[in-house]
Amino acid sequence: MEAPPPTRGPNIPPQAQGLPRSIALLITCLAILVGVYIQRPTLAILQKYKYGHRLPLQFTATQALPQSASEAVLTKHILAHLTPAQLSSRERTLEEISSTPATRARLLTTLSSLRYYRIRALGALMRKRKASAKLVRQDRLLLQQAGVDYSAKVANAEKRVEHTAKVVEQILKHACAYYGVARKEVEAFARASVAEGGAAGDHTQLTQAMKHLVRDYSTEGTAERRRTFGLIQRWLAQEFPSGREGVKILVPGCGVGGLLWEVAAMGFEAVGVEWSFWINIMQHFVASAGPIPIVMDTELQVDGGGHKGQHTIYPYIDWWSHHATNSNMTRPIYFPHPSAPLPPAIPPPSSDSTYSLVDAHPAHRVFLYESDFTTIHPPFSPPQYPCIITLFFLDTAQSLPTYLRKIHDYLLPGGVWINLGPLLYGTKPWVELSLEEVIAVAEGMGFVFDNNVEKMRNEGPDGGWIEGSGNYDGWVDTLGDGKVVGLRAGYNIDWKGLGRNEYLAQAWVARKKG
Repeated sequence: MEAPPPTRGPNIPPQAQGLPRSIALLITCLAILVGVYIQRPTLAILQKYKYGHRLPLQFTATQALPQSASEAVLTKHILAHLTPAQLSSRERTLEEISSTPATRARLLTTLSSLRYYRIRALGALMRKRKASAKLVRQDRLLLQQAGVDYSAKVANAEKRVEHTAKVVEQILKHACAYYGVARKEVEAFARASVAEGGAAGDHTQLTQAMKHLVRDYSTEGTAERRRTFGLIQRWLAQEFPSGREGVKILVPGCGVGGLLWEVAAMGFEAVGVEWSFWINIMQHFVASAGPIPIVMDTELQVDGGGHKGQHTIYPYIDWWSHHATNSNMTRPIYFPHPSAPLPPAIPPPSSDSTYSLVDAHPAHRVFLYESDFTTIHPPFSPPQYPCIITLFFLDTAQSLPTYLRKIHDYLLPGGVWINLGPLLYGTKPWVELSLEEVIAVAEGMGFVFDNNVEKMRNEGPDGGWIEGSGNYDGWVDTLGDGKVVGLRAGYNIDWKGLGRNEYLAQAWVARKKG
């Protein structure tokens, strides 16, 4: 960008001539600052973004680097295995990434997290080593006499970090190929972030995203899925006992996609919405089941090699609290579980073969919006969904009334809204409503709630529901009017740990007035 035109007089703008010297100097300084501001477009354009994400000042949005030849081959290979719906979803996402610096910043931040997983995880374990070295001699003797070898425990965890890092590296390669981002660009972004005193990515977000893989795609997550997915699927089947072809089900906040794929497997058109790149990258990776599954290293193997075609990670080694045994903390998790309705794994990039999915496969009925739920359709666009499912979603809103309004706007007249989740507010909400307030607002908008207590009673023993709160399988009439059912539901529970995150989740079926 061109520099500002030269000033008149002895470094004094024309409008400052004849003014007191102090005011003239002040105007001159402001003019210089404006000139520098104009010449540094990164300052003017990239300083502030929606959601608080920004690019480093040394790293402008125009620094996108071309992929290498090998990266381009992997991208071509992955795209060859996507369905038309998935290609359309990707094209929409790439358009936003290229046109919105904030979105590109979020993507690069996420890719940087993957790039630095191994360094960060091993660094955390090194800090544990150093902390344990501070023990006085008497305390070290106490551990030794009890047979506690803390150094060996850390070394054991380090091996599992190294193995998980191999899977994370594959996820990174897959993500770079999917989004068409060069590895050099990720490296440059990470360096620029660190140079400004920041961090290269967010390690906590990454480790949480891996735990979502456990919840949605591992056998250890079966109990959670049965409790949450199971109820939603039964209610969905009751609403649409037949004629599901072409019926669009919107699932905002779909996470890594476990419920999305299950809905598609029931014969519906499953439309997911997820804003987090950490989560979406995991969803794309698991949907390809590869590209090349990494099973456990032989030296880490504990239960045989019956996990062909599955990846192995160790998601519990990043949190050392609430563990009953060391083996529980360092146990492997395999994904995806064999019965997940996912496409077959794509062959290695060196292979020219591609699989052809029959039209009946769920992959043809899955579409993903990688964006904000409230903006996926323009204002005043016609309703288009006969059903919307919100699972652990409502309390993620910054403006809960906006979420409710959009659910109402997107639903067809007479459409069904199925909800299950708590009210654990986060992300600096503008309002925090109680359950009765949520119901009052929804009814004021024109939603009519089913007698959901009667629904639960009608399911009977076959549904596994027992009225009352004294049993894990129990449920309660939360507000006492039959509109809302409360049931205990876990979220990313480590079933072998001593601490469990569990809610009295609220479930209902409501209908938009026709």
